[in-house]
Amino acid sequence: MIGKKAFIVLLSILNIILLSTIFLRGKTCIETNKAIANEKVKDRTSSRGYDILLVTLENEGIKINIEATLIDAFGNRLSLKNLIKKYGNDVVFVRYSALDCNTCVNTIISVIKTLPERKRNKIILLSDNLDFTDFIAKEKNRQIPLKSYSFYTSETNKLNFLDIPIEGKGVPFCFTINSNYETDKIFFPEITLPSEIKLYFNEIIK
Repeated sequence: MIGKKAFIVLLSILNIILLSTIFLRGKTCIETNKAIANEKVKDRTSSRGYDILLVTLENEGIKINIEATLIDAFGNRLSLKNLIKKYGNDVVFVRYSALDCNTCVNTIISVIKTLPERKRNKIILLSDNLDFTDFIAKEKNRQIPLKSYSFYTSETNKLNFLDIPIEGKGVPFCFTINSNYETDKIFFPEITLPSEIKLYFNEIIK
């Protein structure tokens, strides 16, 4: 039979072993979390991630050309400034070009179509097209009507209408316009991650 003193010593040893096991498990979890975090950091600091960061910084806070002329599917013309007055500053703009890859544009629009109508109504598509007929044809093909405007100009091959550096570079992007008429909350959708595109719209449009 174990004496009282021996029992106390044994219990103490068991506690030490137990605490050591808990500590080591905790340490392992911490190290695992650090490893996961480091991998995420590596992803964010990859060449592509770094490029996206630079492009975002170069296009955020840019004073836009609010006098750019737009035309809707009915042939009505208005300036971007008047469009902002009409819908307010709490809308999200999706800027794309006829030269952008169709898959990229269609993925963004497909995500928009899954949003509730209340949120869809806060999204405005801004595009440049080959001509007005091309614009109308695209609008008629939409199963769900969206607020869509094409830039209107007599100039040929014009791609930069808003004076945003990334315009005309084959990259569709989303943004808001602040009270100073500057680009804000700019976002470059990744077509392989539609969930991120949806998250962007849900976070911006409350």
